[in-house]
Amino acid sequence: MAMRYKERMQSIWKDGKLRNRQQILLMAIIVLLGVVMTAECKEYSAMEEKNVNMRREIVAYGELARKVNAAPCRAVQAEQVPQVMQDIVQKGKDYGLTIKVGDAPLYQDGTASIYELNITGTWKRTAMFLENLQSKDALIGMQMLDFQGTDEKLDTVVQIKIYTK
Repeated sequence: MAMRYKERMQSIWKDGKLRNRQQILLMAIIVLLGVVMTAECKEYSAMEEKNVNMRREIVAYGELARKVNAAPCRAVQAEQVPQVMQDIVQKGKDYGLTIKVGDAPLYQDGTASIYELNITGTWKRTAMFLENLQSKDALIGMQMLDFQGTDEKLDTVVQIKIYTK
């Protein structure tokens, strides 16, 4: 039985028609594999390019984040302005000063809120407070200073600008 099977297989291989079909089938498989491999290579190349762009964006973002985080001050959210004002008032009390702040800012624009502080205390404590006015990491600028006082007591009016995002 094995002999008949072997002879039958040899006769099939010798048949020219079958050999042509095998060659066509083999060529079709090679072409199909070539197309699939080409598509995979293009997809891989596109993915690699996307990964390179993402790495560049991550590096650029990291550099910007380091720059912003290294800055001593930055703009705060508009909702955080009252908390910043509370911090400033508390800092003034810590220096032994009396601070009065209006309930609302003098004016606001898209980038900042301007508040007026009325400070009462000694010259030395007022100077130390103004020198260290910074509240945590909020970006604050002094707009106006007005001093009036005697040897022992100083009344100061300060307008501060709290920058917002």
